[in-house]
Amino acid sequence: MTETMFIRRISPDTLETVGERTRITDYVTVNTATAHPHVLHDGTVLNMGSNFRHNKGPHYCIIQVPPSYDSEDTVFTKAKILLEIPCSLKLYPSYYHSFAITQDKIILIEQPLYLSMPRFLMSKFIRRNTIQGCLSWKPNIKVIF
Repeated sequence: MTETMFIRRISPDTLETVGERTRITDYVTVNTATAHPHVLHDGTVLNMGSNFRHNKGPHYCIIQVPPSYDSEDTVFTKAKILLEIPCSLKLYPSYYHSFAITQDKIILIEQPLYLSMPRFLMSKFIRRNTIQGCLSWKPNIKVIF
């Protein structure tokens, strides 16, 4: 599992990968997704991703993927964006590794560790930084739930 736009299906019996990797961005408009999706009682999967190309600035997105039992096809063909939350700072979406859910709430913690979009964009063309090199700590900004 990883925080990129790619996922793999894994056999629960052998733990080997099954088929080709799935590129989430082929089905929903996100640039990243967490490594820790949540499975609801009915088998629906909720995951959180980021859309850095939203026309109103970066957004956090909740992705809903319906259950598909015993299917060889990717389940993402029926995936949709359930919810979009604008980032508090347009050039600095908060770094997140996971999110939480209750029976009736989705909980995102927007912490003061941010992905600096200016550094990120420059790293693609000039410096070749890692994601870690693009993170920015802003201790004077309060955590938002």
